[in-house]
Amino acid sequence: MNTILPKRIAVLYADAKHEYFPSEQVYISEVEAKDRTAIVASRLQKMGIDATTFPGNAQLTDNLKKYKPDFVINCVDSVYGQEYLCATIPATLELLQIPYTGTGVMGMTINTNKFFTKNILEQWGITTPKCQLIKESVDELDVIMDFPLIAKLNDFHGSIEISDDSVCVDEKSLKTRFKYLHDIYKSPILVEEYIAGREVSVHIIEGINTKVYAGEKVFKPEYKGKYNIATYNNNWGTEDIFTYVKYDLPDRVKESLKKSLRCPQA
Repeated sequence: MNTILPKRIAVLYADAKHEYFPSEQVYISEVEAKDRTAIVASRLQKMGIDATTFPGNAQLTDNLKKYKPDFVINCVDSVYGQEYLCATIPATLELLQIPYTGTGVMGMTINTNKFFTKNILEQWGITTPKCQLIKESVDELDVIMDFPLIAKLNDFHGSIEISDDSVCVDEKSLKTRFKYLHDIYKSPILVEEYIAGREVSVHIIEGINTKVYAGEKVFKPEYKGKYNIATYNNNWGTEDIFTYVKYDLPDRVKESLKKSLRCPQA
């Protein structure tokens, strides 16, 4: 079967500036996208495709109207430093009727709020660790929450501020962690029951034949932390701290994927 490639592709990245972000960690996690999208555009050009990159900012609509791409690869994870605003990018592409990769408006809006996402998953019968959203230091911990707990930023992704200190073993350590995160990010904190186990990433590639790839993150022995979790430094540091190995999904998960995604190769 002959594949007809788009003649012109725009690759979008987050317009990351220091002043947009509450911490250096968030800035580092966003600014790298510019170089990454340049590599993607270069590879596309080698395939004979007219490709260029644009930042996801207020000039995007005008840039796209002038460039007239047949297709867009969307790598924007934040707009003006706010992750929830990244949904404006697929919304813009929908208005301009330009096909694009990645999540649509609704999916991206939901995904930027961990607590909201977990509630939706629970409604669909998908179990997740017990959790509570804490907005103020005076909020009392629900009686169903048992230590150890892990404290995460509800509105930020990319393993921002995740470290061994994120795992709280008692009320004192939880209050200390909440104060640290809330003072910097002014964001609600998601507190979940900490579950020790393996870390598996699952990637779904949509197309004529939807494919699912699962990989387990394996930490090198010398870099294993106290809790063996994927910390910010693990993900954004310069050293190769872990590798991925193929992970065979459980049969029940494969069956669920086949039904929900019509994916025979799960």
